[in-house]
Amino acid sequence: MDRQSLWHASWPAIRLARGSSGRLLPKRLVGRYRRAVKENFARHRLGFVNEQTATSTVDVMKIYVPLEYQAGEERKDVYEWLRRQMRVVILGPPGAGKSMLLKHSMLIWAGESTPRSARLPVLIDLHRCNANNTTLDQMIHEELSRNDIRMNPALLDISLREGKLALLLDGLDEVSQEDQNRVSMLLRDFARKYSGCQMLVTCRSAAYSGQLQTEFMEHVQVADFDDANIRRFLTNWPNMTDADSTRLFYDLQHNQNLMRLAASPLLLTMIAYIHTEVLAKNGRSLPGNRPAFYEMAIDHLLKRDHDLARHNAISVYDWQEKLAVLQKIALTLQETPTTRPDRRSIDGAELIAITKRILPDLNLGPEHAKLLIDEIDQRSQLLVKLDRRSSRYAFPHLTLQEYLAAVELTAQPETLLQRYFADRPAWRETVKLWCGASSRDCTDVVRTILNSASHGDQILALECLAEAKRIDDTFAREVIVDSMRATTSLSWDERAVTAAFAAVAADGRPRGEFTFNLLVDQAKGGEEPGARWSMAALAGTRLPRAAAFLSELAAAGDPQARAALRSMGEQAITALTSAAWAGSLQALDDLAVVGTPAASEALTSMLWNDDAKAVRSAWHLAALMQNSEIEANLRLSDVSVRTECKRIDWVWQPFSNGASTKFEIIVGRVAYLVDRGFIQEIPSEVKQIDPRLAIPLGIIAAVSELKPVDTSPSEDLMREFGSLGLNVRQFPHWLAGERALSSFYQTTMPARVASVCDHVLDAHHVSPYRKRIIRMMDDRTYVEAIVRVFCRFRPKASKEQWLTVQDDPAKPRLLKSCAYLSVGLLVACLIVLGIGRAVGTVAGVWPWGPPGLSAVLTILVIPVLAVAFFAFINDIFDAFNFADPLVDFLEKFVGRYPWAVALWAAVSVSGLTTLALSAVASWTNWPVAVAALAFLVAQSYFLTLRYRDRISAIDNALRPIRDRAQLNASNRLSIIGNSL
Repeated sequence: MDRQSLWHASWPAIRLARGSSGRLLPKRLVGRYRRAVKENFARHRLGFVNEQTATSTVDVMKIYVPLEYQAGEERKDVYEWLRRQMRVVILGPPGAGKSMLLKHSMLIWAGESTPRSARLPVLIDLHRCNANNTTLDQMIHEELSRNDIRMNPALLDISLREGKLALLLDGLDEVSQEDQNRVSMLLRDFARKYSGCQMLVTCRSAAYSGQLQTEFMEHVQVADFDDANIRRFLTNWPNMTDADSTRLFYDLQHNQNLMRLAASPLLLTMIAYIHTEVLAKNGRSLPGNRPAFYEMAIDHLLKRDHDLARHNAISVYDWQEKLAVLQKIALTLQETPTTRPDRRSIDGAELIAITKRILPDLNLGPEHAKLLIDEIDQRSQLLVKLDRRSSRYAFPHLTLQEYLAAVELTAQPETLLQRYFADRPAWRETVKLWCGASSRDCTDVVRTILNSASHGDQILALECLAEAKRIDDTFAREVIVDSMRATTSLSWDERAVTAAFAAVAADGRPRGEFTFNLLVDQAKGGEEPGARWSMAALAGTRLPRAAAFLSELAAAGDPQARAALRSMGEQAITALTSAAWAGSLQALDDLAVVGTPAASEALTSMLWNDDAKAVRSAWHLAALMQNSEIEANLRLSDVSVRTECKRIDWVWQPFSNGASTKFEIIVGRVAYLVDRGFIQEIPSEVKQIDPRLAIPLGIIAAVSELKPVDTSPSEDLMREFGSLGLNVRQFPHWLAGERALSSFYQTTMPARVASVCDHVLDAHHVSPYRKRIIRMMDDRTYVEAIVRVFCRFRPKASKEQWLTVQDDPAKPRLLKSCAYLSVGLLVACLIVLGIGRAVGTVAGVWPWGPPGLSAVLTILVIPVLAVAFFAFINDIFDAFNFADPLVDFLEKFVGRYPWAVALWAAVSVSGLTTLALSAVASWTNWPVAVAALAFLVAQSYFLTLRYRDRISAIDNALRPIRDRAQLNASNRLSIIGNSL
C-alpha cells in the first residue's frame, strides 16, 4: 500500500481518535465540489416543456424569485426562519418553487468566495429511493460522487455524526406509494441517528399527511406569488424585453382571474412561456378569462410539433386525439369518489384502461393506448409522471384537470349539475370553468344553482358571472342586485362574498362597471356590514380607480377604507405615494405595511428632504431591509438618489464591494436619518430593524457616547443575575453578569431577560434613544450584544471594529503557546526551586538563611498555591462547585482586609523569588541567577505583551454578535444553516 492510500485509509481512524474533525474536507476538494454544483444545478427544466431547446430550461440564478411562507394572514421571509431550523418539511402545491428553492441555495453556497456555512450541503432527489433498498447514507455518498467528491464511508459517518452536512431532500411526493412507508421511516431513523445534521424535505401539500412526525415537527407552507414576485419573475424571464414584461404584468393586473393563476409559479411559468412563444410573436395579448387561457395553452402544447413541421418525425398522433384522451382522463379523476384519498393522480394501469375505452371512438386499436399516453407525457407534459417508475400520473395543476373536465361536459349541463350537487367542493371550480369554456348559454345552469337554498350556491352563481361567456344580461344583473341585498346579512360568508363581487367588478365590460358602481355606492353609505365588505371587494378588484376611491375615504379618516387600501398591495402604492407626498405620515405607514419591493422604492423616494417624511421613511426602510427580497430589489432598482445628501457611509462599508452604488447611498442616507432622530419619531409599527443598522447605530453609537469612567453593576442588578438560578458569585465587577447571561441564552430564555439586559444598559447610563435601537434586534442577538459589549467595566465597540467585522483573521496559536510555555516555565521554576530551598532549609539538607524565615514563607505560600489550584480546578469543572465555599470566604476576606492581602502576596512572592534565586546561586553564582531570572521575566513579558497586542488587534467583540445575527449578506437567500 502506497503512502497516499495508507493516509486515506487511516484518516477516519485518526479523526475518530481526535474526537472532533475540524474541517470536513480539504479546501481543494471543497472547491471542486462547488464547481460541480455550479455546473450541475445551474439550469432548471420547465415542467411542461420536455424538448431540448433554448426555452426548455431556465437559468436558476437569473429567473429565481425569493419565496415567502404563509403564517396565518401574514407573509414572512422563509430564508431566515429555515436557516435556524434543523428538521423542516417544506410544503406547497406542484410548481410552487420548492425544488428551485433547494437548487438556488446550493448555487448560493457554491458561489460564495468564502462560504460562511460550516455545513456541506447535499441535494438528494428522493425519487431515487423508488424500487430499491438504498440507504440514505449510500444516496449521500452517490450524490457526492456525482459531484466529483469521493468520500470514505467511515469519514462520511463521522461527518454525519458531527453535523457537518446539510441535507436538502427533494420530492417526498415523488416516492411511489409502495415505497412511502419505507422511505418515511428511513428519514425518521436517519434524523434520529444524526441529530446534528440539518435536514430539509420538500413535498406536495396534498401528499403530506404528517408521515415524518415526530422527528420533523416543523413544516412550512410556501406562499403563492404576490404582485411583487410576479413582476420580478416576468422581468427576469429569458427572451422577454422590459416592454413585454411591463405589458404582460399590466394585462394580468387588469384581469384578476388570470392574476390568481399567476400566483402559482408553475402557471406563471406557463403564462410567460405562452407569451414569449406565441403571443409576442403574433402581436396578441392575453385572453380575457381563465378558460380562454387554458384553451390557448393546451392547444399550443398539443399542436407545437405540428406547427413546427415536425409532426411526422416526432409526434405520431393528432392533437385532437390527445385532447380527447386528456378530457376523458380529467373527467374520470373529477368523478373519483370522495372516499378515495387521492383524487389528483391515477395509476398507470387504470390510465391505459381508460384510454383503451375511448380509442374505438377515435378509430384506433387498443395497442395504441400505451404509445399515446407516452407521447402526451413526453411531448406536451400536460399529463406527467409523479415518480420515475411511471406508476402514477397527474395533471401539472388541478385547474388544468378541472378545465378539461368542464370541456368534456360542454354538451352535458345536466350531468354537470348532477355531479356538482353530489360533491360541491370538488366540482365548484369546474362549474365556473364550464360557464366560460364554450359559447353555450349557461343561464339555466346558473339559475338552477341560484335557486338552491344554500348560501354557498348563491355565491357560486355570482362567481359564475365573472367567468360566463354567454348569459342573459337581465338575469345576470338581477343576480348581482339580489346578492348585494342579501349579503348584508351576517349569516353569509363575508370572505366568499367579497371574492365573488371582486371577481365580477374587476371585469371592465358593462356588467363589471355596473357592479363596481354598486359597490362604490354601498361603501359611501357607511352602513355595516355592507360598507365593510364593499370596500374589501373594491380592494379585491385591484383596479387603480378602486385604490383612488379608497384612498379618498382613508384620507377622510375611515379606518376600514385604510385597511382595505393596504390589502391591495402593489395596486395601492400609487395612491398611497400621492397621499404621502401630500404630507400624510399615515400613508407612509401604510406603504410599510404593504411591504413589497415597489413599496420600498416609494419609501426610498421620500428620503431626500430633511423633513418628517424622510425620517419616517428611513425607519420603515430600516425594518424592511431585513427582508432579503427587499434588499435584492433595492440593489437592482432604478430608483433615483441624491449623491450630495447627508449620509453615514461607514455603516454599510463591511457589506459593500467598495463601489458607491445606489444601494449604498440609500443605506447611508437611512443610517444618517435614523442616527439623528428622536424617540417620538420612531413609528409604533417598527419593532425590529436590520441588525446591520442596529449594531452600528445602537451599540457602537451608545459606546461612543458613554463617559470614560468605570462602572459596576448595582447590588439590585447583581441580585437579578443571581435570580436566574445560575452559579453567580458576588464579584464586584461584571464577570457574574457575563457568565449568567452567556449560560442563559444558550439554554433557555426567561421572560425576565429583557429587564435584566435593560438594567445592564442603565448601569452604563446608555441614552434611552440608543437603548431603544439596541433593543430592535431579535432576543438572542440582543443578549449576545449585552454579553460581549456591555458586561464589562468599559464597554468596547468602535467604528474600526465594525469596519473589520466581516473579517475572520487567524488567531496566533503558536505565539499563544510560546507565551503560555514561557510564563509557565517561569512560574514552575520559582515554585519548585523556592519551595524546594525553603523545605531544604527547614530540614537542614539544603540550608540558606534562617530556618524560621523559610518556615514562615512556606506557611504563607502554600495556602496561596492551594487556593489558586482549587480556583483553577473549579473554573474548569464549574458544574461541581466544590471550591465555592473557599472562594466565597476569600472574596469576603479580600473585601474586608485588602492591605493585609496585598502585604501577604508581596511577602510571599518576594520571598519565594529570593529562595529560588538562592537555589540557582548555589549552583552558579548570584549574578548568573539574577541574570537568568531577568531573562525569563523579560522573555515572558515580551511574549505575553506580543500575544496581547496580536489578540487586541484581531479581537472584535462585534463578530460574535455578527454570527448570532447572521449578518452575512451573501447567503441571505439561502436556507442552509450558517453554523453547527
